[in-house]
Amino acid sequence: MNHPTKVQGLEIRAVGDEVLVHDEPRGKVHVLNATAGAILEWCDGTRSTSDIAAGMAERYDIDAARAAHDAELILAEFRRLELLAA
Repeated sequence: MNHPTKVQGLEIRAVGDEVLVHDEPRGKVHVLNATAGAILEWCDGTRSTSDIAAGMAERYDIDAARAAHDAELILAEFRRLELLAA
């Protein structure tokens, strides 16, 4: 998945330091930390996985290699949770 895209119908809302994701079509609610919430917002189909990792590195002032690794892990979890379109 070169340009991850979140599935349609998600309601995403920041609450304090967390991000609530209401996946009404699947009847689920997910609680994400702020980093994962930002990544999910960036999954709009216009950014590549590399773009997302670069955004993480810049926003959180971390090494590019670590950001790429973490982005892959988070995107894999989003796929497992069916938050990303196939």
